Amino acid sequence: MFASFFGAFMVAAAYGYFHYKFSTFKFLDFKELRLYSETDLFVPDKERYALVLYSSKKSDLQDLIRKINTEEFFVIAIDFSQNLRENGENYVSVTGGFDTLLTIINRFYLQHIPSILIIKKEKKLLYKQDSSIEML
Repeated sequence: MFASFFGAFMVAAAYGYFHYKFSTFKFLDFKELRLYSETDLFVPDKERYALVLYSSKKSDLQDLIRKINTEEFFVIAIDFSQNLRENGENYVSVTGGFDTLLTIINRFYLQHIPSILIIKKEKKLLYKQDSSIEML
């Protein structure tokens, strides 16, 4: 009797741990997301990025970039106002269609912008959230 209770407890504990572990951090699959930089589809090629989520109608991108350690992270700046800017040496400005932007908002439960989070490459075009979401 004790063994079956212990076995059920272990299964429940393992399920709870993995559910917590994989629900804490979200994934971005750039095969599914259509983000555009200037005229091209954006395809990430670096191991880690700082993902800046902002609205150009509310914040100036250059002011936000100054708050980030760009020597450590290359920045992907996603503008929810859908205005593209020229790319800089340490950042790329991207935007997408309304459905893509809604997917990002829902995936990260965004409630405030500008926000920042770090993403890390898991597979070819699959990136995993590697930090908590912070307001800039």
